[in-house]
Amino acid sequence: MSTEVIPGKTPSSLPSSNGENVSIRVEPADLATIKQDGPATPPANTGGNTLHLSPKTEKFISPRRKRSITLPSDVRILVVDDDALTLRIAQRLLTKLGYDKIVTVDSGKKALEVLKNSPEKFHLVLSDIHMPEMDGFQLIHEIKKMADDIAIFMMSGTENLDIVYKCLKSGADHYILKPIKEDQLKNLWQTLYRKRQEIRTLSQLDSEKDKTSKLEEKTQKLEREVIKLKQEIDEAVETPLRIISSQVENLLSKADLPAEVTLSAILKQLRKVDIYQPAFKKLLSDTTDIEPMTRSWLTHELGTPDTQTETTPDFSIDWSNNNNLEGKSASQELYLRSWEFDVWAYKEEQLFPFILDMFNDFGLLERFNVPKDKFQTFLVEVRNNYSKKNPYHNFRHAFDVTHTIYLLLTTTSAAGYLSYLEIFALLVAALVHDLGHPGLNNNFQIATCSALALRYNDRSVLENHHCSMGFTILKKPECDIFVGLTDEQRREARNISIVCILATDLAHHMEITGQWNSTIPKFTKDDKSHRLLLLQVLLKAADISNPGKPFGIAKYWANMVQEEFFGQGDVEKEKGLPVSPFMDREKPALPKMQINFIDYLVAPLFGAMRDLLPKLQTLVCDRLEENRKMWKSILESDSPESPSPL
Repeated sequence: MSTEVIPGKTPSSLPSSNGENVSIRVEPADLATIKQDGPATPPANTGGNTLHLSPKTEKFISPRRKRSITLPSDVRILVVDDDALTLRIAQRLLTKLGYDKIVTVDSGKKALEVLKNSPEKFHLVLSDIHMPEMDGFQLIHEIKKMADDIAIFMMSGTENLDIVYKCLKSGADHYILKPIKEDQLKNLWQTLYRKRQEIRTLSQLDSEKDKTSKLEEKTQKLEREVIKLKQEIDEAVETPLRIISSQVENLLSKADLPAEVTLSAILKQLRKVDIYQPAFKKLLSDTTDIEPMTRSWLTHELGTPDTQTETTPDFSIDWSNNNNLEGKSASQELYLRSWEFDVWAYKEEQLFPFILDMFNDFGLLERFNVPKDKFQTFLVEVRNNYSKKNPYHNFRHAFDVTHTIYLLLTTTSAAGYLSYLEIFALLVAALVHDLGHPGLNNNFQIATCSALALRYNDRSVLENHHCSMGFTILKKPECDIFVGLTDEQRREARNISIVCILATDLAHHMEITGQWNSTIPKFTKDDKSHRLLLLQVLLKAADISNPGKPFGIAKYWANMVQEEFFGQGDVEKEKGLPVSPFMDREKPALPKMQINFIDYLVAPLFGAMRDLLPKLQTLVCDRLEENRKMWKSILESDSPESPSPL
């Protein structure tokens, strides 16, 4: 069979083995195979532009693939850097990978001249950030004024996340760390494709948003009615825990004293049993439409229960209509209490005053006699013990979780259920909840028998580590912000912080969510165990709340999560371990990962919290639905049915 693929053209109509015509195309990954097989000499009448495939290579081309693509050799790239060595390295690596339409210049001004005067369109500009006369940020601005369909990838030798965020917020599509390596450019074509598809899809969604607002309102109303109906059904059906408890309690009412003592012990033990895991396992076994990667991810992440403790009542007031931010303007107060707050708009040290404002808004430093110098030293020490190398689990994430706790307390009725000491301990727990995170998750620690896994016996390894580091800092006299507490209050605050931080282990997610759903119908702030459960749920919700933020912020957080996941996947490959779900750099699946995260973790948890805190519907739940639609559209735009962006 004779086959041909003409680069940049619609796939040819070719004869199959049964005589029918089929359309085929070449994926970038197939090019390596083509090179190994060695294409035959092109016929003279094609001018050297027709690529013939050997029979060995033909089997890698599926007639079912429909997307028409442009080969890397058709991508025109402009490389901009004032360092001559970087230009030579970039050109050599790009040429080696099949990109032969490359122009190099040593300044931003020359790059603009080339773009203006070139008769042929450039698809990608690969530029350094720090250049004389015109830096990379200025170049981005000028290119965007000329054309908005040119992809811009920035290069720099710094891993500073503030610089990365500034690049992406200025309009860059991607960021590459120098010195440039072949591995970074290997997937350049695919990255370019995905980035342009995302931009195109988001642009289309924005233009259609106004047209579909009424339909979305009706849909959301219907979905809320369905959720409400489901909740009513769930409440009508007793959980195994309530059935067992009810039966034993009935026996207790008829028993004599010895039986009562015995059955009380049984009842206490039953309430600690992890009865929700069988239901979760049944859910997975009964559901056949979960694809293997998602099933593997759910099995990896979800697990077992936690403990309860008691707290001392000293209730706060309704903070949704109150503030204690002296010296702050109305606009500053509103912004701090806004779900639109952009943590990436500030440098890390600029976030410190916001933390002080959050504690002062509740009057905590004054109420618990916290010296201001100790509080500031504590914040600096906490920041220094978060890794700056982690794209996600860093000080900025700790601030974001703390601020989200503050939002949940002040924009809903949550604070009214809690005491001042509980709020104090919860905010401290949020600040230290990922302290010393190595960027490698619990599953990795356990699989490699790491020092941390051995220390904590494979049980909530990192969460125990974070607690230990947090209280090690608090034990330093210069950082002891609990110095003004009584011994009883100190024990209480420590217990609350530990229980809440351990609850952030996703292995406990199903059990805690199940406990919450069972508690909601009878929740009362007078019950100490109910309040502690609320504290755990608040920290868990804040820890996974990124998908409920404005899409631009949520999307950047998602990119940071993916980059940290890829880092773990790289290490797993080096050690010969199976690569964890969504952590293979060669198989990016960001939209699917975010949709799964929303569907299986974030939306169910916030939906359950909404019963006690109804304002969450408009503050978070509606936005979760909107952001899920955005990710769904991006996923569909990147499907095999989508056209080439070039």
